[in-house]
Amino acid sequence: MDQYAMIGTLKILTTVGDAVDTSFLADFLPFYLFPMGERTITDFVVSGKIGTPLIGTPDYAKLVESRTAESNVSMAPPYVPHSFMEYVNKTNPANMAYTSQNASINPFYGKKLFAGSGGIDPLVLFNYSSEFLSNVVLGPDTNETKESLQIYLQPNTTHQVTNESTFKTH
Repeated sequence: MDQYAMIGTLKILTTVGDAVDTSFLADFLPFYLFPMGERTITDFVVSGKIGTPLIGTPDYAKLVESRTAESNVSMAPPYVPHSFMEYVNKTNPANMAYTSQNASINPFYGKKLFAGSGGIDPLVLFNYSSEFLSNVVLGPDTNETKESLQIYLQPNTTHQVTNESTFKTH
């Protein structure tokens, strides 16, 4: 549960984790930028149409199912509270209308998406993401839209962010 609250999964500033992170930055950034109070920040703006999940999965439920099975515990309370799974199912990107051609209901429509994973990651398997990444609709079927999705599966790499995976995002 803590992992879902802190890090989240494949989220595009429409879900709780990213909104809280952004709010946290807005609250604390002025202390670091202007420690002597020489300026006051009055407005913050969030913009962008790019998602870059590194070692993530858009289907957190699959990850929880895998982890509980590996730990020989049930997918039930007290290990996995029903209220937590209700929240995951409500906010999980894999449960959103990611395959819709309708921009008003597909939160990924019009976005650019890069997904980077380790080819032999034993903790967050790439196959948790493959169905989503194979079917996500980012816009009309054009060459430009096809270039909006980039996937980098780094061979012989475990659960780590590497220089190669971050450089692929540029």
